[in-house]
Amino acid sequence: MFKFEDGILVEDAYVIIDEKKYPVVMPEYKGNTPMTARNLNNLLETTYDLMLTSNVAAGGEITLPFYYKVGGNVLQVYYMGQLLLLSSDD
Repeated sequence: MFKFEDGILVEDAYVIIDEKKYPVVMPEYKGNTPMTARNLNNLLETTYDLMLTSNVAAGGEITLPFYYKVGGNVLQVYYMGQLLLLSSDD
């Protein structure tokens, strides 16, 4: 179970066996990464649409208006409805 910095515990974890609730002993954790609802949402798979309003020169940069983990292999780029594939060709 995640403990959010910006959350309030409403009910402890439990398991139901034969229609009776039994408490669950949760594991303990340590770490420096703040577990906030926003950080968790950033990890979820989400689809974004980005419309370019001007031309971008070859080799130019586009700033993405969302979080993207480099190397996650989850970014897909489409041009006029066609998926562009990553290539090592110039």
